[in-house]
Amino acid sequence: MIRAFLCIMLSLFPAFSEAAGELSFWLLFTQGFNFSLFFLAFLFLVRKPIKLLCHQRQKDFFAFEKQALALEKQKKEENKEWEEKIVKLELREKSIKRTAEEEGSRFQFAKQKDLKDLEESLKKHSDFLIQLETEKLKKQQLDHWRQKLVQFSQKQLEDLAKHSSFQQKEKQNFVDFLKEREVSF
Repeated sequence: MIRAFLCIMLSLFPAFSEAAGELSFWLLFTQGFNFSLFFLAFLFLVRKPIKLLCHQRQKDFFAFEKQALALEKQKKEENKEWEEKIVKLELREKSIKRTAEEEGSRFQFAKQKDLKDLEESLKKHSDFLIQLETEKLKKQQLDHWRQKLVQFSQKQLEDLAKHSSFQQKEKQNFVDFLKEREVSF
């Protein structure tokens, strides 16, 4: 590289000397040579700090890359943990839904059974009340017919007492007997 630079500088000096006219070739050569020496010394002196700077940048880059890879690995592990948690929660959700459906079915079945039992109980009570009312109506009808029978018997007895030689006392005893029977029923 240095040789190439010197060759280019030396080949250009005659062109510079012709263009300058007043300046001599030797003056241009010494200035070019001084510049070349200065430039080479500058490159030689700056080479180590540039290498250190480049190496430091490279180390920083590798450290950053290493840190990024570690962070990526950490985030992948966190992502995997979260995915596992999501899968567990989905399984738990399915289990809870299944349990809720089973409990709902059991509850619904129990309530339907309770409703059927209540319906049967109400039917029994209504049948009992209907039977009770029927018996009550029968008793009322029986009492009504008894009263009619007593009235009819009284009327017949009165008719008998008018037309026959039936004694008044017997009539009264029989009516009292019928009235007592009416009260006892």
